[in-house]
Amino acid sequence: MQDSATESNWLLPSAVTGAGVGLFETVWATFSASSSTKGFDVIWVALSLMLLGLAVGVLVGLGLAVVRLGAPAVLRTLEKLPTELWSAEQTDRGLDLLVGVVTVPLAFLVMLRSVENAQVTFHDQHLMAIIQVGEVLLLVGLAGLVWGVLRGLLGRATSALRSRLGPRKARFVSSRTATLVVGLGFVAVMWKVWAATAELRRAVDLSWLLSIVVFVALLLVLRRPLGHSRRPALLAAVLLSGVSSLAADAFLFPFSQTSAATVYAGAPLGGIFVRRLIRLSDVDDDGYGSWFGAGDCAPFEPTIGPDALDLPDDGIDQDCSGSDLRRAAVPAWEAGWTPSGVPGRNLVLITVDALRRDRVGAYLEQSEADSLTPNIDRFMGTATRFERAYSTSSRSVWVFASLFTGRLPSEVAWGPERPVPAFLMQNDTLAEVLTRAGYETRAYVSTGYFHHPQHLYQGFQTVDATPIEEIKGDAKAMATSFVRWLKTRQDPRPFFVWVHLFDPHSPYTHRPEFVDEDDLASNYAGEIRYTDQNLKRLLQTLGRAPFSENTVVVFASDHGEAFGEHGDNFHGRTLFGEVLEVPLAISVPGAPARVLQTPVSLVDLFPTMLDLLGLQVEQQLSGRTLTEAIRTGEEPDGRPVFSELIPDGSRPERQWALLRRDLKLIVDVHLGSKLMFDLSADPDELENLYDNDADEAAALMAALREVIERIELRQIDAR
Repeated sequence: MQDSATESNWLLPSAVTGAGVGLFETVWATFSASSSTKGFDVIWVALSLMLLGLAVGVLVGLGLAVVRLGAPAVLRTLEKLPTELWSAEQTDRGLDLLVGVVTVPLAFLVMLRSVENAQVTFHDQHLMAIIQVGEVLLLVGLAGLVWGVLRGLLGRATSALRSRLGPRKARFVSSRTATLVVGLGFVAVMWKVWAATAELRRAVDLSWLLSIVVFVALLLVLRRPLGHSRRPALLAAVLLSGVSSLAADAFLFPFSQTSAATVYAGAPLGGIFVRRLIRLSDVDDDGYGSWFGAGDCAPFEPTIGPDALDLPDDGIDQDCSGSDLRRAAVPAWEAGWTPSGVPGRNLVLITVDALRRDRVGAYLEQSEADSLTPNIDRFMGTATRFERAYSTSSRSVWVFASLFTGRLPSEVAWGPERPVPAFLMQNDTLAEVLTRAGYETRAYVSTGYFHHPQHLYQGFQTVDATPIEEIKGDAKAMATSFVRWLKTRQDPRPFFVWVHLFDPHSPYTHRPEFVDEDDLASNYAGEIRYTDQNLKRLLQTLGRAPFSENTVVVFASDHGEAFGEHGDNFHGRTLFGEVLEVPLAISVPGAPARVLQTPVSLVDLFPTMLDLLGLQVEQQLSGRTLTEAIRTGEEPDGRPVFSELIPDGSRPERQWALLRRDLKLIVDVHLGSKLMFDLSADPDELENLYDNDADEAAALMAALREVIERIELRQIDAR
């Protein structure tokens, strides 16, 4: 006869447990999120997460109730499985069972993955959600299978052990206890493996497991005192509360932008659930949901959404900006420039992948002994160094497409290919402009990654790059190749050379000659030192060359690298300072060394480099030339600096960032969240001021809207 505990219902305990976990995640998020959360924002976070937890708890309770109806028979079958497998009389049947339980889930998994690959091609958000649910069910089924087999094996083992121990000692041995011990041991071993593997720990966030552990523990504690009620009215009230909680949270969230940012960045399970529910609310399949403050203003109309082009002057707000695009209200593009540089100069562009600005000694005023980059520092000491340079994106393919065209990433013409779209031939690149001007153009690139976006090398007459199958080459080999060409060059034409060194990009190689410790931060530092050491020979050879007095040298990185700031690692997923702030210095013959403080963008390099070479192009650009600032030392005008992430087949994020003077705005278009920081007082971007200063927030949003409208007009006119 079963005890009362096993007869108890799970609905009420699970609902209360869900709300309790929401409160637990509130504490976790408030103290661990990379945003300063206090006052009423803490209350809003707690309310959001407890409502969501209550709804999820009710759903889990219903699932447990269903499982309780069918699980006993399934569990009994699974517990018999080991006997079948090891039964001499039924070997064939045991093999049939073994083959079945192995091949069927594997076949199902292969089917799901093939469908998922199709989803990447066709961009079906609902299909992706169904696939994810199917994968969860598959994992749960496999876990149940393992659990049942394990219990069967341990049941036989513990029975044998109990018969040997005698009645008094046998009461401490049971199959449940043994299963629990083995399960906890397995979790402990896996956690140890995860914790000991630095790259895995950095790439995979398992903090949500803690919330699951809290949920299970709290549920086991509450099921006895709360699980005995059979009153239909109470159970109906619990069900109603779950539905109403989800509806209230979906349509009232976010209560404030700070609370929303705290949930997304700091709540392990809450942030995951909100993102999945937003995806499920995309009923018109335009890629944007409408729940939890997401930006789809017309959830049943696929032609209207945040990613749609707002056709000008048609009276319809297609992009959910709040008003129709009026062509006359958008400021005209700037005219071209009058070249002030010296025709026939050479140009060398040196870029380093994933090099954070705050790892370059010149920006830290470090001594040569303390600096990771003494050779880069020495070069910057002879050049115009930009104290506040920002990338146009945090993903390399968008950055270099922008840098080579003078246009923002979403203004560049891209193909439909996934996961890496093609860089279309209709784009006019720096290398193509210089080829038409009679330059020799060459690229030395120590990665195979840039082979994937087709035509990114267009205009380069010679490309010496790592093979496509190798993501990471070697700085020494690439620097040696460039130096060899430089020393033996006989071509009388002026030249443009792009040298890109990939070594600071993950995965990092441990270099014991530069660092002692073998951890992520140390290995990243070692890669920077290694790159800088190889740049030494390159820069020295370039400086001693007979044409050095006629050569412009530009040094920059494409983006930075995150090490847990704002809950992120690596790059390509956020637009915070650690991935957007880049080193930038330009050495021009005859120009004195100086430091400029005004924020500038990498999109400015295209017109600047052409201007320094005495050239111009008859096309509208988003970048502006910085030549006058380099020549005179006068600060350039303080126009806003824009950065973005645009969706592709592997990363669905669309985010915008706008920096105007010291105020920075970040908008996550998919989530509808908004962050505003005062970098003069908060350089680490921790305190969200969006809700605190309505006037400044509105001004920044208006400036951002102006940039977006110009991008939309360019996309419309390019059709």
